[in-house]
Amino acid sequence: MNKNYEKYQSLWDKAASRPTKQSWNWAAFFLSLGWLSYRKMYALSALWIGLLLLELVASMVFGYSERYSNAFGLGLAFAAGQVGNLLYERQAYKQVDQVKAALPSSHWVSSLRTQGGVSWAAGVAAWVIYLLLWLLLSLVAQKL
Repeated sequence: MNKNYEKYQSLWDKAASRPTKQSWNWAAFFLSLGWLSYRKMYALSALWIGLLLLELVASMVFGYSERYSNAFGLGLAFAAGQVGNLLYERQAYKQVDQVKAALPSSHWVSSLRTQGGVSWAAGVAAWVIYLLLWLLLSLVAQKL
């Protein structure tokens, strides 16, 4: 989080006063998969890729209209935009708790700076992995 700490802490504080604890995140909405990886939420990125590929396989098997695929993608994007900040908050506090439990207090800040932050490479890599798997599935489907 580093330089955006104040921004996110403010969002989380405002969201905490709401019954749903949610706030909107435009980056998560428009760049869902890349945003999750960029924010180092790798398990969720893998889940996202799995859901997108599962929908691709379902569309190939059942042959339904492309508009259903578009609606599914839009639904996932909306979900990311709606709960992105909440998911990021949970991950951040989980990392803090893990570091505090594992290290002496003199090492907390340096460890959190190393583990926290963002990864542009991961954000791009997630899209590349998804596109390669999408291409592979499309090629396999053509052979069938």
